[in-house]
Amino acid sequence: MGSLRRAVIAAGSAALLLVSGLMFAPAASAATGNIPAPFASGSVYVYQGYSSGTHTGTSKYGLDLTSSSSTTSTAGRAVVAPQAGTVAYWQPEYGNLCINVSSTRSYTLTHIDASITSGKISKGQQVGKVAASGKRENNGVAHLHFEYWNAPNCYNAGSPLTFSSSNGLRICGAPDMGSSGTNRNGIWGGTTFSVSGCTTTKAFASAPTPGVTATSLGAVLKGSAGTWSPTPTLRYQWLRSGSTISGATGTSYKLSSGDYLKKVSLKVTASRSGYTTTSKTSGSWFVAKVTSAGGSQYVNLRSGPSTSSTYLGKINAGSLVALRCYKTGTAVTGPYGRSTIWYRITGVGYVSDAYLETGSNYPVTGTC
Repeated sequence: MGSLRRAVIAAGSAALLLVSGLMFAPAASAATGNIPAPFASGSVYVYQGYSSGTHTGTSKYGLDLTSSSSTTSTAGRAVVAPQAGTVAYWQPEYGNLCINVSSTRSYTLTHIDASITSGKISKGQQVGKVAASGKRENNGVAHLHFEYWNAPNCYNAGSPLTFSSSNGLRICGAPDMGSSGTNRNGIWGGTTFSVSGCTTTKAFASAPTPGVTATSLGAVLKGSAGTWSPTPTLRYQWLRSGSTISGATGTSYKLSSGDYLKKVSLKVTASRSGYTTTSKTSGSWFVAKVTSAGGSQYVNLRSGPSTSSTYLGKINAGSLVALRCYKTGTAVTGPYGRSTIWYRITGVGYVSDAYLETGSNYPVTGTC
């Protein structure tokens, strides 16, 4: 309980960071989302947002919620459960009520005077009220610390989750609060929204991981979103080592010099009215170059990881190639020595590692 205790104290201490004169961010116009706010109605003010002060580590994506920028106005406000679940524990000193939703989710309602401290809780049920300023270790600010994790038992039991549609946790009526956004006293700090008029969204029945194959002898990647249900509007974004590639928003992508020795993947984002906007990312492709060392002019392309496999053509020296996976095969001697590694270019064929510049003497992909 020691580490848990420190985490709860940290959540409360963060509330002291309000800057005098902090301006309100514009209220969110949308009322869609995945979960209701932990208040029954009225306006909500994000007193402190993500990644600010002690909102780090296990409290990184916590929100300190109040009715306004006042340090006292939220005292006594009724707190309700945004999702049904079972009380995991109650810590009266900090007013910390941890609720397990499932084997992969839990949330906390902290700095409250709880009216329920054990047993099952239904969605929308009142579980207590916000404690008065200076009570329940709230450091002089009457507020509710609200946070989700990807595991049961709240603090230190899993990774904190953003209140975003990608996690199925967008708060109804609030902005889609991902890891980046308006930063006033923490990311999303100063945001106001109304909890009324909440319309929850549904998950897609089918949300496949996109597939990628290569064309043009491995120099062009072609993506496939798969079959989503129901049919959504799709957006494509190619990634380089996890970061977006500017302008690369089509179903195909031609390799460029910036991809050399990097991993390229495809992210597909699906959206549809009434459904949670969802993103899926393909497996990655390592980008290597056919070497010209030692006067080498090309590498042979084969149907399998062997010099006896069917010859499919050649890829000229200096060409970029996207490698999906590797197999061990016939030993080949090239400019960099002898190698039994053969890389697969999905949709194209196999090439020997002995004629590739990969930046390593070891495999740079997983096995096929």
